[in-house]
Amino acid sequence: MTEESVSKISAYPVIRGCIASPWAVMIYGPPGVGKSWWAAKAPKPFFIDLEDGLARIDCDRSPVVTSHKELIAAVQFAAGSDYQTIVFDTADALEKILTATVCQKHEKDSLADFVYGKGEIYLRSEWTKLINVFLRLKAKGKNVILTANEIIQKLDDPTTESYDRYTLNLDKRAAPAVTAALDAVFFARYETILKARDEDKNNSKVRAVGTGKRLLYTMESPSFVAKNRFGLPAQVPMTSAIFAKFGGLASKSEETKNEDITNEEID
Repeated sequence: MTEESVSKISAYPVIRGCIASPWAVMIYGPPGVGKSWWAAKAPKPFFIDLEDGLARIDCDRSPVVTSHKELIAAVQFAAGSDYQTIVFDTADALEKILTATVCQKHEKDSLADFVYGKGEIYLRSEWTKLINVFLRLKAKGKNVILTANEIIQKLDDPTTESYDRYTLNLDKRAAPAVTAALDAVFFARYETILKARDEDKNNSKVRAVGTGKRLLYTMESPSFVAKNRFGLPAQVPMTSAIFAKFGGLASKSEETKNEDITNEEID
């Protein structure tokens, strides 16, 4: 190796260590578990209201967004604002807007009218555009939260027998791409414990009892989809304290701090 090549290697800008930066997370679970309430505890949140379910939550929010045009306007406002966390509530309703966009572009009444599953492919393309918007929001110094409802889906695992699990209520082709792009996917639910039906300890019959405690599951399990890049335990209380574990906000990068998110990036 020549002296010139060594010099070039030594000049390479190696980055080391953890960097405080904006994050993008998903919280999903059954209706009423408090997903929006939890998101409202994030640093200075602004809700893009897609489902009209925020009337009883004290938060700053958009008018209810029901069209692609309204979605663009809400995202552009949020990107240029001083809010620190942008909440999309919910991803289920967001996907309905994306689906309507696909059908309108191709003059179809529903995804079922497309041949060879092309409707789902086009929908995933729309999600890819939106994922890029999430990344742009992070580059502009914004956190991103998506809320979603759960569904039970059969998983065909080639290493074992098929089994049911909780997952996101999103298109099965789009959901993996959304999950992969996020820093965390949390499964929210009320804690349930099993108790014997009577005082006889030898009785094998048990009943499920709710404790009223809300939990976030943060790591993948056969029972549910989950992930996190924050080194969190597999199970944590569903409180605002968890936001401190995500790290601080980074300032806007020089490349993006003066740039707006354009219609073309979403359209």
